[in-house]
This record gives sequence, C-alpha cells and structure tokens, in this order.
Amino acid sequence: MKNYIFTCFILFFVSFTLHAQTEERKETSNFSLGLNFSLGNSILNSEEFKDLNGSVSGARLNLIYDFKNESFVSWRIGLGVETATYNANLFSSIGQTSLQSDYLRIPLKFSAVYRLGKNENSVLSNTKFVAGVGGFLNYVYNYEVSNIENSTDLEDVDLDFGYLFSLGLEQEISQNFTAVLCFDSSLMGYENDKDKLKFNNNVFNLGLRYSL
Repeated sequence: MKNYIFTCFILFFVSFTLHAQTEERKETSNFSLGLNFSLGNSILNSEEFKDLNGSVSGARLNLIYDFKNESFVSWRIGLGVETATYNANLFSSIGQTSLQSDYLRIPLKFSAVYRLGKNENSVLSNTKFVAGVGGFLNYVYNYEVSNIENSTDLEDVDLDFGYLFSLGLEQEISQNFTAVLCFDSSLMGYENDKDKLKFNNNVFNLGLRYSL
C-alpha cells in the first residue's frame, strides 16, 4: 500500500513538473486579468455638502489588452469594474452625523507602459512604469446620512461621469503573474448640483495581474 501511494505521488510530481515546464515555454496572449484593492482619501460634493473629506476603500477587476512590441515603450487599454465605499463623519450641535455611500464604477483607461530596463540583462528588465488617463461611469446605489435624530437614504439612482489619472509600477514575478502598485486620482467635479453626488478620490492600489 505504501509503495502504491509513493508511486502515485511520484507520478503526480512528474506530471506536475512536465506541465509547469510546458507552461513556461508557452507564450502568453495580449490579454490579462487584474485584481486591485484600493484605499485612500475622498472628497464629496453634493447638494447638502461641500468638500466633505472622508475615506474610501474598494476593489476593481480589470480586463487589459497590451499592444506588445520590441520597444521599451508600449501601449495598453483596460476596462474595469470597481466597487467602492465612502465613509465620513460630521460633528455639530446635535452630535455626530455619519455618512456612507456605496457606488459602482466602470472605468476605461489608456496607458503608456515604459520598461525601465533597456535590455534583458538589466536589473530592471522586468520592472515597468505605467502612466494612464481615462474616464469612468459612476453609479451610486446606496447613500445614507444618519444621526441620533433621523436617517436619510438615497431616493433616486445617481449616475454620473468622471475622469481618471494614474501612475504606477509593475514588477513581473513570473511569466504569468505581475505585481502592481499604483496611485489613482479621479475627478467628478466640485459643483453642488442637485441630486448629484460627486466623489473626487486619491487612492493607492495594490494588486496582481495574470496574463492569459
């Protein structure tokens, strides 16, 4: 019985090793999937509030296409789906007021990708600097302001647009996986429009990208 288990283990190990070697030789496509987690500062402008500072956290799933070439500069386009939560606290004569908003974003971003190492023998050959610009659709599906006296919810769905700017670094850790660290700044405006919620965010993202 022990010999049978040992033989199965050896066969499994050999099969896994051969599969890994095959994967190493396999070329990846131009498409990749990325998952980022974000945390940072957000400023809310609405009919009730002006430049209200708060915190924001979220997660984003990206589908990315790289226009690969042999140069150290290349181009990229990405489409994502992001969910985020904004939180803020106010203090007044009636006590503390808490505000929470949950929203969904669909960003479309164009990026320039700079490989820091000019050749494969360079220490920075697997490190990239990425600068991007784009726009997004913002959909607020939950908005609640509460204090010791009452609570107010969002009555109508809030839909708006904004602009996105980003700077970041990427480090290839294997043929398929890349670690991502970037800073995103998003702008929706500073007007106090009726029935509009405008979030201007500055966040840091930490994530992982998988080449298909």
